[in-house]
Amino acid sequence: MSLYEIAFQWQTLISGVIALAGAAATVIAVLIQINANRKIEDERRQNEAYAARSVLPQALNEIIEYAEQCMDVLDEASRRESVMSDALKKLPHPPGGLLPIFRDAIRFSDNERQRQIADLLSFFQVHEARLISLRNPSRAGHTFSTLPEAVIDSARLYAMVARLFPWARREEEGRPQSRVTYDEIVSAIRIGVRHYESNAGLRIELDRRRPKAGT
Repeated sequence: MSLYEIAFQWQTLISGVIALAGAAATVIAVLIQINANRKIEDERRQNEAYAARSVLPQALNEIIEYAEQCMDVLDEASRRESVMSDALKKLPHPPGGLLPIFRDAIRFSDNERQRQIADLLSFFQVHEARLISLRNPSRAGHTFSTLPEAVIDSARLYAMVARLFPWARREEEGRPQSRVTYDEIVSAIRIGVRHYESNAGLRIELDRRRPKAGT
């Protein structure tokens, strides 16, 4: 039997094998292209993540400075009721233009960092809402006795921002820590409030919030 006769007899099988090989080659080519596109997309997202984090420290620094100024003014206002109104007029306004920076940071972060940044933004908004009413205490009904709590709120904001700095500077890549601790708040107050020990109202509020032994 000649080669031609053999090919003729098995042409259906040969055609099927050739078609199958062609389909397999097409699938392999498609998979290679998909993997290449995925690698390009991963590199693009990584580059955008680096870019988002590169500007985050400056945004965090602006909030840190804002929190420090708030602590300083609120401390002054909480020491003597007679100077409260004049002191509160010096409360700073929050830094503007930061939302796009934090939005990009959330977009290119892992889930835990996204939650940490979202918690910071949420508390930042709450903090500012409280200060808006403090700027007009007669309208909001705030009293002198609430000011130590406002100092601690600003210290909490400071501590929340401080926790993000190592990650923003690429000095830390692990899981974020849990909620801000009492010790972190006290540490922030020591930075933002000069001679805080002499502020009786603040000391009382800190003692009230001090964790009990075993908790």
